Amino acid sequence: MGDLRAPELREDEDIWVTLLLTEPCSDRDRLIRLKGQRVQGSSEWIRSNELYSNWLGLDSGNQILAITGGPGKGKTMLSLSVTEELQNLQWQTPRMDVIYFFCDSQDERRNTAVAVLRGLICQIIDSRPNVANRIWPHLDTPEKAWFKVTSLQALWTIFTNILEDPDVGTIFCVLDGLDECDNYSLSVLAPKLQDLFSPCIEGPVPNNFRLLISAREIPWLSNTLTICLNSDAKQIMQRDMRNFIFSEVKEMSRARKTNHFVRDRIRCNVERLADGCFLSASLILNDLSRLPTSAEIVEALEHFSEGLDAIYSQILLRIKAEDQHACSMVLKWVTMARRALTVEELAAAIQPQITLKNNQDIIKYVTLCGPLLNLCDGEVILVHTNRSHAELAQTCFECIQESVLHTSLVNIKDTSRLSQSHLLEYATRNWLEHLKLSPTYADQIFDLSHPFFQEKSQLRSNWWRSYWKAGPKRWEEADIPLLHLSSYCGVLPWVTRLLARPRKLFSIHKHAEKADRYGRTPLFYAALAGHVEVVQILLREGINVHATDKFGRTALIEASSGGHQYCVEDLLRYGADVRVADKCGRTALASAASGGHENIIEHLCRHGADPNGGGKGLLELSILGEAVSAGHVKVVKFLMDNGVDVNGSATSLLGRTALGEAIIGKHLTLTNLLLSQNADVNGRGKFGSTPLGCAISSANTSMVHFLLNHGVDVNATREFKNAKLPEPKYSFVSLSDHGKDVRNMQPLERTALGTAALRGDISIVKLLLGHYADVNGRDRYGRTALQAAASIGNYDLVVLLLDMGADINMNGGFSRTALGEAGFGGHLSVAQLLLDRGADIQRTGRLGRAPLAEAVIGQQLAIVQLLLDRGADVNARDHSGRGAVGELPGPQIFTLLRSRGAHIRDPEDLY
Repeated sequence: MGDLRAPELREDEDIWVTLLLTEPCSDRDRLIRLKGQRVQGSSEWIRSNELYSNWLGLDSGNQILAITGGPGKGKTMLSLSVTEELQNLQWQTPRMDVIYFFCDSQDERRNTAVAVLRGLICQIIDSRPNVANRIWPHLDTPEKAWFKVTSLQALWTIFTNILEDPDVGTIFCVLDGLDECDNYSLSVLAPKLQDLFSPCIEGPVPNNFRLLISAREIPWLSNTLTICLNSDAKQIMQRDMRNFIFSEVKEMSRARKTNHFVRDRIRCNVERLADGCFLSASLILNDLSRLPTSAEIVEALEHFSEGLDAIYSQILLRIKAEDQHACSMVLKWVTMARRALTVEELAAAIQPQITLKNNQDIIKYVTLCGPLLNLCDGEVILVHTNRSHAELAQTCFECIQESVLHTSLVNIKDTSRLSQSHLLEYATRNWLEHLKLSPTYADQIFDLSHPFFQEKSQLRSNWWRSYWKAGPKRWEEADIPLLHLSSYCGVLPWVTRLLARPRKLFSIHKHAEKADRYGRTPLFYAALAGHVEVVQILLREGINVHATDKFGRTALIEASSGGHQYCVEDLLRYGADVRVADKCGRTALASAASGGHENIIEHLCRHGADPNGGGKGLLELSILGEAVSAGHVKVVKFLMDNGVDVNGSATSLLGRTALGEAIIGKHLTLTNLLLSQNADVNGRGKFGSTPLGCAISSANTSMVHFLLNHGVDVNATREFKNAKLPEPKYSFVSLSDHGKDVRNMQPLERTALGTAALRGDISIVKLLLGHYADVNGRDRYGRTALQAAASIGNYDLVVLLLDMGADINMNGGFSRTALGEAGFGGHLSVAQLLLDRGADIQRTGRLGRAPLAEAVIGQQLAIVQLLLDRGADVNARDHSGRGAVGELPGPQIFTLLRSRGAHIRDPEDLY
């Protein structure tokens, strides 16, 4: 995760850095370099395709389109062509944006749903910086930012919120190779994308969003309009294939001065062997291009057979016997690595088995592997991946054992340290992933006498802490016991072996019950990470399912928060208590609601969790409030279907109703949903906040307009019902015009117009005035919108309010007059305007202070000069008998006042 900088930086830049995982534009350019420029005329058939034309047309209802085909059928080249055409259209079409993402199963930065969403959001922010205002509340603290940028559900909520933003125009989105995402990502993201355009889903379909998905034929695309390259476009694709082969063979023949008879023979043979597969054609042509003469090319073609597997075999068999072992090691490492390896990393990885003189040797072996591998930007890229990981795990573990991790942590950004072992950064990050995918090897290396597995292991501690420094941190860097680590990592063989150890003499606790320094048991860590098999083993050991850590959190709360349904089911089966709350008051149900895990909420409710009951989070949000705040439409609908009161009293620390939470979060779909269930548009929260006040506070002009059209009371005030005013600094006398002490006044109520004016939001002020807001409406301190505008020095807003009939001399409560506010704040142009428009220069506020005294208190020399020049009484006194000279002026103001005749009547005037 990127470093979250201080709030004074531009929000759009800050958010972009935080979300940035990979740059889709750079990934696209790299693909073009790897695959080469497309042959002129190829892929142009898509423009005349009826389904594509309908998808492209803004008046059409076809907003989602799929392009499917087998491996090597040219899907990615077609996606590149579509993005190129869309970008050309973008220059001609106002308010149109093009975003895309090219998935890659070999790159961990491009093979998850989280990576896809982060990439798409970054592109929208890049083209529409104003969208940052909608995202910033989700990322304004490091804790929130870490959760949001690593949570698929949270990112999905942010993404759908962006689509509802009125500042966003039409978005054309191309997702290429979505089937290359990991299985979990595919199972979650794919249905969400399809549901986005389903009319049966609650909430409006974003008609400004057009999605094109390119992937292999997979079940979840069955109900989507599809162009199938294997059938629908087979003849057209074969024509493109022939053009591609013709172009490549022509270039190859020109270099070798081949006559047209031989050239046609080569072309026909390649077409036959490729059998409509671009990948097969590319592999064959790349392999043939290495041969120096046409005769050798013709001979080589005789040894090829149809089918990718046969082509791969033929290419590998061409490698000389003395180089085959080295090439085998290169292919094994590149195919099984979790990301593309650099030349230096690859050399370090195979060095133990192969003697290399320098990097040129490794480049030689990469070259010998021919079209199976590519060298791009210093990284070795392959075509297909393999899922065997034991040898990679072994080499990574050996690298860790032989590294400086025996004595110190590793900073993966320290190039000087990493230059001593080019593989160390990769091994530190990815050893665990390879290990989990090779349980047999994990069982083989387990040895309690080994330094890594000893009870107190500096090597294990340093690796673990370096591992967490290299990625997102869920907790502080600290050592945890081996069983806890194994449970969190899901290394089942280690967990089984560790549980089978005999207990120490006089030990009363089972191994599974021992807590670490945080009070967490192995069950806690297994539930946190969602390793259901480990959870089941630990539960069978009889571990206390109710155990809490030092923060009061249980395994059930962690599993519910993470969305691990099967872990939740097992924990409930063993009697986990759904009513337990952590020290912040948050229950498993509240955690599941915040994460948007509808299935888990249903399970918890069936086991006695009360959606209307307690169990609130850090901000004391209700269960409904948690779901609304996070933007989870389905969860909110489920809760309402199960009897949750949408108008229940808001008890959060922020004092907002569920409708207020939806408005603050700019969740238009949820706002509509709550209103459809009779949410009170004028309902007040704990501190009296209203939905209209929430919309104004979040500067959401469209929502203000929406609420005004739904009958909201424009002149309602925001009341802090239980708030207590602080003791005043000075003693106040009774106010004769109201006959009561100001300390006994009711706490602040703020009008909608006053709130908008205090924010300086002219557009909302105009909107409210257009709906008959009282321009002279007061808050409970007697403050009007004009006084609020003057206090922030907003000249244009002051002019607007005066033109709309605002009383220029109104005062009351603790408030100053408008002129007093401008004087105190040092807003010279506003003060001049008010005086020119007839403001009473001697009109006092409720404490009896004239504008001159307020300017002196604010140490505003220029305002003091202006007021004196306009005839202000230099010796006017407030209710306590103090004059302007007694308000502790600075030396310059004191001299000015004395020069204008101020005199000291009482020693108090000097204090």
